[in-house]
Amino acid sequence: MKGKTNRDPSKSTDLWRTPKWLFNACSVAVGGFDLDLCATADDALVPVFCEDIFAESPNARAAWCNPPYSRKSEVIDRVLTLVGDNKIGECVMCLPASTDTSWFADLMSTGIVTPVFVKGRVPFGDPTKNGRTAPIGGTVLFAIDKNEELLKTTVRKLARELKQIGRLSCIGVMGV
Repeated sequence: MKGKTNRDPSKSTDLWRTPKWLFNACSVAVGGFDLDLCATADDALVPVFCEDIFAESPNARAAWCNPPYSRKSEVIDRVLTLVGDNKIGECVMCLPASTDTSWFADLMSTGIVTPVFVKGRVPFGDPTKNGRTAPIGGTVLFAIDKNEELLKTTVRKLARELKQIGRLSCIGVMGV
């Protein structure tokens, strides 16, 4: 395995895999993803994926991103750059609901994101334990798009999909 965004096997949270029900709800909301930004051949959820988001120059209408949690700040910055440079139209990022962190505040202040909080603990797949594990805190999906109207539409659709499966907690306010 190569690449800066590959999961670090010594950090179990970097190996956690997105549950299909969560990915599917997000995929429906954006009309299907073209790209998985932080994946390997073993865990990619979309046929086209980046093993190294920093070395590659991806282009996509809609991208999924569940970054390795040990590198989330760096990946967030890269995703914001890709969206800002119009390489990615919209992105949904799956992150810990750590509202007390600087990366969370920084992300909210960009003005191009809206958080959608997932109800309950999300059971991520943990290949090191042959099962599922859940983070200590909650999970938030960040819808990211420079186009405010498209962002609002994506957030409404994300909320609808999560509500249908009983997993919508609340929707945050877009950063200012």
